[in-house]
Amino acid sequence: EDVQYFVQATNKFSNATTFLSSVVDLSLDENSLFKAIKKGFAYEIRRAKEKDSVAVSVFDAPREEDIEKFAIFYDLFACSKGLTISNRQKLMALAEKSALVLSVSSMGGENNSWLSAHAYICDGKRARLLHSGSNVHLMMKNDRQLVGRANKYMHWYMMMQFKSRQFIEYDFGGISKLSELKLIDEFKEAFGGREVLEFNLVRGVSAKGKVAVLILSAMNKLKTEYRNMNFLIKIVRLARNVINDMRYGGFLGGVKKTPFAEVDAYDTANTDYEVLDYLFSEKVLAQNVFVDVGCGKGRVINYWLKRFPRSRIYGIELDPEIATQTSRRLRDHENVKILCGDARKLVPLDGTLFYLFNPFNETVLNGFLRSLHQLIKDSTSKSVEVIYYNPQHIKVFLSDDACVVKEIKLPGRFHKAYLITVNVMGI
Repeated sequence: EDVQYFVQATNKFSNATTFLSSVVDLSLDENSLFKAIKKGFAYEIRRAKEKDSVAVSVFDAPREEDIEKFAIFYDLFACSKGLTISNRQKLMALAEKSALVLSVSSMGGENNSWLSAHAYICDGKRARLLHSGSNVHLMMKNDRQLVGRANKYMHWYMMMQFKSRQFIEYDFGGISKLSELKLIDEFKEAFGGREVLEFNLVRGVSAKGKVAVLILSAMNKLKTEYRNMNFLIKIVRLARNVINDMRYGGFLGGVKKTPFAEVDAYDTANTDYEVLDYLFSEKVLAQNVFVDVGCGKGRVINYWLKRFPRSRIYGIELDPEIATQTSRRLRDHENVKILCGDARKLVPLDGTLFYLFNPFNETVLNGFLRSLHQLIKDSTSKSVEVIYYNPQHIKVFLSDDACVVKEIKLPGRFHKAYLITVNVMGI
């Protein structure tokens, strides 16, 4: 044995760091547990269950695809709050040891849009919250309130789930006591848990282990410096976005909630210019006819205009208000055309490279792929290409024998992306 790890240990060791958390005693009866919850929270929990009809789905043995979907959801939330993104390798390792439980809240089951999601480390006695995130695309006040109620309800629901499985403790995963995180601490404490002081320590036992711990300590210091540097990188990235947006008529940042959620469209968001450099490498030829599916405010079109100023470019946007604004902003570029309507019905016959930033759900994506097959059938092309970024429904392409799917290697700070070649033999 070279190194010993103590995580939330009850005994205080020399050189150990303190860890404070709020822990609910699940051995109490259900009525006592609910009475201990802050009055306003208790009301919201009842409302989420009885009036909002929020459903909670639990993944006791999450598969790799479940973990990937959770990680994509949580990482979006983490980036919006300046938090560290999830460690997929750690999540997979926990799942392999049957020590990971995931839960999601939604309006009608796991296949609908998630409102919030939790990840827990479990040992049969204590369920410890590892990650908690909410849907960053729901920006309207009423939606944010719904998400808040759903999140509170899911905490209560999972308490009862773990209690029914003979767990003893529900651990909220830490209290900071920092002024800037006061609201988060108050949220956790509102569930009536007790403050518990525990201790973390990595201790070298052998000579080799002691050297390893020294190296680990140095690496942790570097990570802190990296996080500070990461903040500066985000500032530089924002500045680049603003400068490039302004070159083509105005800043395009922010998320706009879609008025077409009932027809399975997602909210309008913007791809970062930095990732576009990776997605559209030097291998992308200017002879392509580019189509941005769900173009929104048109940042990708800005990028194409800079890289391929003479290429024909289409943008397809379902929201008439946004389509009109984007068309008006780019009206001086004769090679750009903005189409408004259902992407399944508006596929340009001369399109050769299609870009998707997760614009719609699996059902619509299936229909869009059928439209691409029809395009190939009706034209002289033997294939078209699709670049799919943040590919939450990649299985649509993977399950089609006419599609050749290849992952685009991106730095870890970005979503996954795939280059898909849709061939003629799929007709």
